[in-house]
Amino acid sequence: MLSTTLIPALNWAQTPSEGLGHLSLRTVSPGHLLRPNVGYPCTDPLGQHQWMLRSSFTLGNVWLYRKDAYMIDGEWLVADFLLSYGLTDDSRISVGLPVMRRGGGFGDVAIEAFHNALGIGNAHREDHPRNRMRMDVLGPNGEREVIEGDAMGVGDMPVFLSLCLHDPGAAGPAVYVQVGLTLPVGREEELFGLGHPLWGGSLIGFQRLGSSPWYLYGGGSFSYTPLRRWADIELRREEVAGMFGVQYAVSSRMAWMVQYLATSPVARDYYTFADWTHELAVGFKRWITDEVAFEFAFVENIFRFTNSADVSVHAALTLRL
Repeated sequence: MLSTTLIPALNWAQTPSEGLGHLSLRTVSPGHLLRPNVGYPCTDPLGQHQWMLRSSFTLGNVWLYRKDAYMIDGEWLVADFLLSYGLTDDSRISVGLPVMRRGGGFGDVAIEAFHNALGIGNAHREDHPRNRMRMDVLGPNGEREVIEGDAMGVGDMPVFLSLCLHDPGAAGPAVYVQVGLTLPVGREEELFGLGHPLWGGSLIGFQRLGSSPWYLYGGGSFSYTPLRRWADIELRREEVAGMFGVQYAVSSRMAWMVQYLATSPVARDYYTFADWTHELAVGFKRWITDEVAFEFAFVENIFRFTNSADVSVHAALTLRL
């Protein structure tokens, strides 16, 4: 079912329903950073007894401010290392190692200039020191959490099983299902881990539009963890995410992609953190050789600008071993 013929060697008539797949990135919105979602698993071709290593890097600049309530100022870099093994031609097991770093970064001045050029303002960003890391959150009952300074650590490790439910080379959609959990190894006090296991699953479907170079894809995910409160803010134990994307294949080796991700609120009732986050990614994926693929994307928050990263940059390298 999962074709073991390498995508770069295929012609248009043989190209699988998923084309070159999706942009395998996660959100860097502070509220959702620790929970892998529908965009996280890798669907690149992998045959039985084959190994695959994906290294993904996402850098996000965050400025979230509400007077007398919260200020989250900094940049987050997340490096996700995902090792997959093909159990059969249509199933694989994967384990991830997230490494997270937060700090002051370097992008504040450039983002302020960009916002000023567009005339959209900076939400008081210019009234505070540039390129610093500070989280200052006041809970509804007066409890305050303050975190300052650069830090780096390992996050909770996801382990999941992926199945392809339809032959990607046949007519009709290619559908992938993932189920798994995270191992709570990240330091909860440093906000690198949840302190609890997370269980979840996701589904992604791909469909080529006739014999054209256009593809549509989309899916959703659900996860649950018994996490309850932080800074006396009541958090949601469940998270739902939905993804939709369009792919245009320039050739059998390269495709451009536009991908939208919506994620349910992190808090039950805390200002804009009780709203959904919306992120739009624009990028490409290219098979450099038959064994190596590279992807790159810019990610921008849309619709709601006060609960997610201003801008993110994503890059990933996939190596079939």
